[in-house]
Parts: sequence; C-alpha cells; structure tokens
Amino acid sequence: MQIDFIGHGLNTKNKINVGDQLDTSFASPHYDNFIGFVAFVAISGVSKLLPSILKAKENYKRVTFFVGVDNRGTSKEALEMLLENRIETYVFHKVEEQITYHPKLFIFEGEKHSRIILGSSNLTYSGFLNNIEASLQLDFKTKTDSQGNKVLP
Repeated sequence: MQIDFIGHGLNTKNKINVGDQLDTSFASPHYDNFIGFVAFVAISGVSKLLPSILKAKENYKRVTFFVGVDNRGTSKEALEMLLENRIETYVFHKVEEQITYHPKLFIFEGEKHSRIILGSSNLTYSGFLNNIEASLQLDFKTKTDSQGNKVLP
C-alpha cells in the first residue's frame, strides 16, 4: 500500500490538492466504481470536476455521491447540477439537531487497483484549492492488499 499526504495550503511548495487528485482518479483506467461521501457540496466544486465525473460515468459501472445538507453547507444549485447530469446522488440528513453528516471520503475501486482519499476537503472549490486542508490518499492492489481491503466498505 502506498500512502500519500495531501496537505494543500499548509506548504506553498506542495502543489498537490484533493481536487486535482479526484480529477486524475476519475480519468484513470484503473477504476470502474466510485462512491463519495461528502458533507458539503458547492457549485464551484461540482463545476470543476463535472467534465471528469461525466467521463467516468461513461466508463465506470457506477458513480455515486452521498452528500449532506446540514448547516446549509450544500447548495441547491450543486445538487441540481449533479441530478441534471444524471449522477446518482443521495442526500443524507438526520433530523436530530446535534448530529451533522460530515464525512469527506472518496473511494475509487477497480479490479486490480483501488484508491481512497480521506480527509477534510469538501466538494467545494475552496476545499480543493484555497483552504488549509489535510487528507490521506491510499493506493493499493484490490485483490492482494489485505490492509487496503480492510478499509473498503
């Protein structure tokens, strides 16, 4: 398993960010299934990734998002853009006041390779490029890496 730290905003020399890693991953022939769990989605984030998501949708078996709407962090326009482009999208919201849906987990699975990006970046332009964020990217062989397979859902 290879683990890389993505800490954009922390170090100006570090040009790697979650948005670019997602973009690259959607374009990769190694993966054929994507599931994203993300707290907040903005039109800025969806717009940046939409061409890559649509290309992946043509080649993948499944592209799915589970997004939160708590604390008004997700825009109606972003959800509409996902749905208008027929990207399988589910909204998660818990009625209890003190519970916030807050994951930031992006899973790419393929027959031989898998990638997981887990960290603090929401599906927003700021979360991809401007904010100080910290994420880990895990790359592993799908069938042979027992540690990697432990973190797949």
